[in-house]
Amino acid sequence: PDANALDIVGNIEIVCRVGLNNWTPATTTTLVSKRGSASQISYHLYVTTAGILTLEWSTNGTTVTTQASSAPALTNGTTYWIKATMNVASGANRVITFYKAADATTEPTTWTTVSTHTVAGTTSIFSGTAPLEIGSYNAGATNFAAGRFHRAIVRNGIAGTTVFDADFMPPPGWPMLPSSSCTSAPVRMICEPWLCWVQPSAYMIVMTRLGFEVSAIISQTFRNLS
Repeated sequence: PDANALDIVGNIEIVCRVGLNNWTPATTTTLVSKRGSASQISYHLYVTTAGILTLEWSTNGTTVTTQASSAPALTNGTTYWIKATMNVASGANRVITFYKAADATTEPTTWTTVSTHTVAGTTSIFSGTAPLEIGSYNAGATNFAAGRFHRAIVRNGIAGTTVFDADFMPPPGWPMLPSSSCTSAPVRMICEPWLCWVQPSAYMIVMTRLGFEVSAIISQTFRNLS
């Protein structure tokens, strides 16, 4: 969905717990995006066919700026925590940093820096109307990801306010239901300021289609219940 809280124009932090089937995918693969049509580009974290983490953003919704990481050396089929941060104005520069961490059930407190990039010139992020998506962009039309997506977090500011947190794992102590049992229990996610429910029929599609072709389905089934 789109919401005012997701319209981050300054410092940003994007965190994912994700395991791609192939970390050097055949096509560019989106992790998290708020990017729609050519005039609705805000921010977009993706993996290139060379396996490079890349943060993309626009200051005006149309013109794209990108920053690529160094090679993160990730193993196919393995789940990692991935993080990208951008300080839009560090003096006269902008600073983008990429991180990785071994898989864990909770967000890591210790990260390995993949690379840090200090670039001349400050920047900003366009406040657009595109929905926030996981595993695709442009309303589920482009850059589908294949693998396992456990969690996605967006923060306004580096280590700032959490404005989106989709945790696809059950709370501690909850049983893991087999797919044949997922017919009557919706999945709840807290996405400030939204309370979102993914209905079982959609959830089954999420689980059985392209793995990460979830964002197109989820973005169509969110309801604002406030």
